[in-house]
Amino acid sequence: MLRKELQPPKIEKNLVEQLMHLIREISNLSEEYYEEYYWKNEKTILNDKIDDLNSRVHKKYKPMDFQNYQGAMSLEDFAIEISLPNPPEVIDITVEETAKIIEMIIELKSPEGIEVVEEVEHYICYYIELLEKSLPHNNISDLIFWYDVEEYGHEPSAREIAEKAFKIREIRNL
Repeated sequence: MLRKELQPPKIEKNLVEQLMHLIREISNLSEEYYEEYYWKNEKTILNDKIDDLNSRVHKKYKPMDFQNYQGAMSLEDFAIEISLPNPPEVIDITVEETAKIIEMIIELKSPEGIEVVEEVEHYICYYIELLEKSLPHNNISDLIFWYDVEEYGHEPSAREIAEKAFKIREIRNL
Protein backbone atom coordinates (compact mmCIF):
# COMPACT_ATOMS: atom_id res chain seq x y z
CA MET A 1 0.00 0.00 0.00
CA LEU A 2 1.33 3.43 -0.90
CA ARG A 3 1.67 5.82 1.98
CA LYS A 4 -0.89 8.51 2.62
CA GLU A 5 0.86 11.40 0.85
CA LEU A 6 0.96 9.36 -2.38
CA GLN A 7 -2.71 8.40 -2.37
CA PRO A 8 -4.92 10.27 -4.85
CA PRO A 9 -6.79 13.23 -3.39
CA LYS A 10 -10.58 13.12 -3.31
CA ILE A 11 -12.45 15.00 -6.00
CA GLU A 12 -14.88 17.43 -4.38
CA LYS A 13 -17.95 17.41 -6.63
CA ASN A 14 -19.29 20.66 -5.17
CA LEU A 15 -16.02 22.47 -5.93
CA VAL A 16 -15.98 21.00 -9.45
CA GLU A 17 -19.46 22.42 -10.12
CA GLN A 18 -18.42 25.85 -8.84
CA LEU A 19 -15.29 25.76 -10.98
CA MET A 20 -17.24 24.75 -14.08
CA HIS A 21 -19.35 27.88 -13.68
CA LEU A 22 -16.27 30.07 -13.19
CA ILE A 23 -14.39 28.49 -16.09
CA ARG A 24 -17.33 29.18 -18.41
CA GLU A 25 -17.38 32.83 -17.29
CA ILE A 26 -13.60 33.21 -17.60
CA SER A 27 -13.57 31.60 -21.05
CA ASN A 28 -16.25 34.00 -22.25
CA LEU A 29 -14.49 37.02 -20.75
CA SER A 30 -10.98 36.01 -21.88
CA GLU A 31 -11.42 37.10 -25.45
CA GLU A 32 -13.26 40.31 -24.55
CA TYR A 33 -10.67 41.46 -21.99
CA TYR A 34 -7.54 39.89 -23.45
CA GLU A 35 -5.96 43.22 -24.42
CA GLU A 36 -6.76 44.85 -21.07
CA TYR A 37 -5.33 41.89 -19.17
CA TYR A 38 -2.14 41.25 -21.15
CA TRP A 39 -1.27 44.53 -22.88
CA LYS A 40 -2.72 47.26 -20.71
CA ASN A 41 -2.45 45.41 -17.38
CA GLU A 42 -5.81 46.87 -16.37
CA LYS A 43 -7.98 45.42 -13.61
CA THR A 44 -11.23 44.04 -15.08
CA ILE A 45 -13.98 41.60 -14.21
CA LEU A 46 -11.75 38.97 -15.85
CA ASN A 47 -9.10 39.57 -13.17
CA ASP A 48 -11.75 39.25 -10.47
CA LYS A 49 -13.02 35.92 -11.83
CA ILE A 50 -9.51 34.48 -12.21
CA ASP A 51 -8.57 35.69 -8.72
CA ASP A 52 -11.71 34.02 -7.37
CA LEU A 53 -10.87 30.73 -9.07
CA ASN A 54 -7.19 30.85 -8.06
CA SER A 55 -8.09 31.53 -4.43
CA ARG A 56 -10.40 28.50 -4.37
CA VAL A 57 -7.76 26.11 -5.72
CA HIS A 58 -4.55 27.79 -4.48
CA LYS A 59 -3.04 27.92 -7.96
CA LYS A 60 -2.09 30.63 -10.46
CA TYR A 61 -4.05 30.40 -13.69
CA LYS A 62 -4.11 33.07 -16.41
CA PRO A 63 -6.71 33.80 -19.11
CA MET A 64 -4.77 31.83 -21.73
CA ASP A 65 -5.23 28.65 -19.67
CA PHE A 66 -8.99 28.92 -20.19
CA GLN A 67 -8.86 29.56 -23.92
CA ASN A 68 -7.11 26.35 -24.89
CA TYR A 69 -8.60 23.56 -22.79
CA GLN A 70 -11.63 22.98 -25.04
CA GLY A 71 -9.57 21.28 -27.74
CA ALA A 72 -8.11 18.86 -25.22
CA MET A 73 -10.86 18.02 -22.73
CA SER A 74 -14.40 18.67 -21.59
CA LEU A 75 -15.36 21.48 -19.24
CA GLU A 76 -15.99 18.96 -16.45
CA ASP A 77 -12.63 17.22 -16.94
CA PHE A 78 -10.85 20.59 -16.88
CA ALA A 79 -12.69 21.60 -13.70
CA ILE A 80 -11.76 18.29 -12.07
CA GLU A 81 -8.10 18.74 -13.02
CA ILE A 82 -8.11 22.28 -11.63
CA SER A 83 -9.88 21.16 -8.44
CA LEU A 84 -7.15 18.73 -7.46
CA PRO A 85 -4.71 20.18 -4.93
CA ASN A 86 -1.11 20.95 -5.74
CA PRO A 87 0.76 17.66 -5.40
CA PRO A 88 3.31 17.38 -2.62
CA GLU A 89 7.03 17.01 -3.10
CA VAL A 90 7.92 13.60 -1.70
CA ILE A 91 11.70 13.72 -1.41
CA ASP A 92 11.99 10.18 -0.06
CA ILE A 93 9.81 8.56 -2.74
CA THR A 94 11.07 5.07 -3.53
CA VAL A 95 11.65 3.30 -6.82
CA GLU A 96 8.78 0.94 -5.95
CA GLU A 97 6.36 3.81 -5.26
CA THR A 98 7.46 5.60 -8.43
CA ALA A 99 6.94 2.42 -10.46
CA LYS A 100 3.40 2.01 -9.08
CA ILE A 101 2.54 5.58 -10.01
CA ILE A 102 4.05 5.17 -13.50
CA GLU A 103 2.09 1.93 -13.90
CA MET A 104 -1.11 3.79 -13.13
CA ILE A 105 -0.26 6.48 -15.68
CA ILE A 106 0.68 3.99 -18.42
CA GLU A 107 -2.15 1.52 -17.88
CA LEU A 108 -4.84 4.05 -16.85
CA LYS A 109 -5.89 1.91 -13.94
CA SER A 110 -5.35 1.95 -10.21
CA PRO A 111 -2.49 -0.43 -9.48
CA GLU A 112 -2.14 -2.36 -6.27
CA GLY A 113 -1.16 0.01 -3.49
CA ILE A 114 -3.09 3.00 -4.79
CA GLU A 115 -6.62 3.55 -3.59
CA VAL A 116 -9.01 2.64 -6.41
CA VAL A 117 -10.43 5.69 -8.18
CA GLU A 118 -13.15 5.74 -10.80
CA GLU A 119 -11.42 7.87 -13.43
CA VAL A 120 -7.65 7.47 -13.36
CA GLU A 121 -7.32 9.95 -16.25
CA HIS A 122 -8.18 12.80 -13.88
CA TYR A 123 -5.07 12.08 -11.85
CA ILE A 124 -2.46 11.82 -14.60
CA CYS A 125 -1.42 15.50 -14.52
CA TYR A 126 -1.49 15.42 -10.72
CA TYR A 127 0.86 12.43 -10.57
CA ILE A 128 3.14 13.71 -13.35
CA GLU A 129 3.57 16.93 -11.35
CA LEU A 130 4.14 14.94 -8.14
CA LEU A 131 6.89 12.95 -9.87
CA GLU A 132 8.41 16.11 -11.39
CA LYS A 133 8.60 17.68 -7.92
CA SER A 134 9.87 14.54 -6.21
CA LEU A 135 12.39 13.33 -8.81
CA PRO A 136 14.70 16.02 -10.14
CA HIS A 137 14.43 14.94 -13.77
CA ASN A 138 14.08 17.46 -16.59
CA ASN A 139 10.87 15.93 -17.85
CA ILE A 140 9.55 12.74 -16.27
CA SER A 141 6.70 12.63 -18.78
CA ASP A 142 9.25 12.16 -21.57
CA LEU A 143 10.59 9.08 -19.79
CA ILE A 144 7.05 7.72 -19.47
CA PHE A 145 5.55 8.60 -22.86
CA TRP A 146 8.51 9.15 -25.23
CA TYR A 147 10.96 6.42 -24.28
CA ASP A 148 13.50 5.11 -26.74
CA VAL A 149 12.62 1.49 -27.56
CA GLU A 150 16.12 0.93 -28.98
CA GLU A 151 17.65 1.96 -25.66
CA TYR A 152 15.64 -0.66 -23.79
CA GLY A 153 15.38 -3.23 -26.57
CA HIS A 154 11.64 -3.50 -25.80
CA GLU A 155 8.77 -1.46 -24.46
CA PRO A 156 9.97 -0.59 -20.94
CA SER A 157 8.06 -1.60 -17.85
CA ALA A 158 7.01 0.95 -15.24
CA ARG A 159 9.80 -0.39 -13.02
CA GLU A 160 12.44 0.17 -15.73
CA ILE A 161 11.24 3.74 -16.28
CA ALA A 162 11.34 4.40 -12.53
CA GLU A 163 14.85 2.96 -12.27
CA LYS A 164 16.03 5.21 -15.10
CA ALA A 165 14.55 8.27 -13.38
CA PHE A 166 16.41 7.34 -10.21
CA LYS A 167 19.69 6.81 -12.10
CA ILE A 168 19.37 10.30 -13.55
CA ARG A 169 18.68 11.64 -10.05
CA GLU A 170 21.79 9.88 -8.69
CA ILE A 171 23.97 11.31 -11.47
CA ARG A 172 22.73 14.84 -10.71
CA ASN A 173 23.39 14.41 -6.99
CA LEU A 174 27.08 13.51 -7.56
